[in-house]
Amino acid sequence: MKTILDTIKTRLADAQNRLLQSKQRVAEAQEEYQSANLAVTTWQNALEFETRQEDRHASNSQATLDADLGFAATAVVVRHRPESRSVTTEMNRTDLVRELIRRTPNGIRPADLWHEVSGAIAHRPYLYSILKRLKDRNDIYERRGKYYARATSAPEEEKDQPSLQ
Repeated sequence: MKTILDTIKTRLADAQNRLLQSKQRVAEAQEEYQSANLAVTTWQNALEFETRQEDRHASNSQATLDADLGFAATAVVVRHRPESRSVTTEMNRTDLVRELIRRTPNGIRPADLWHEVSGAIAHRPYLYSILKRLKDRNDIYERRGKYYARATSAPEEEKDQPSLQ
């Protein structure tokens, strides 16, 4: 009996040692994973920051160029938001959404639309306010969860012309 108990004790000690070594390797792997994840996040943030800086610099230099060339200033106010990915005007974002809806004759769902404009619009609720504004203006309509562009009507000049009969 002592030989069986000694064998079991020896095997148990070996299994415990293997378990301890495995736990140490798992802890090392987790530490390496966390370190790599931190590095990726840091570099991603640096890239986004530099992209915003370049966009801001490009828009500032374009505004300076426009002023130098004597272009008339528009009445659209550009607001800088640090959390936004790029500086655009409200009118441009609305036009962007309207144009994307026009380019999809089969309709587009808000999630797909958000996927397309997430670089230009910082917050998703703002996209929904643009969609509501376009619906209120009758530029677009919603049907079964998709947004469609309304067909543009003929110009007023053509409507007023007498028809030849």
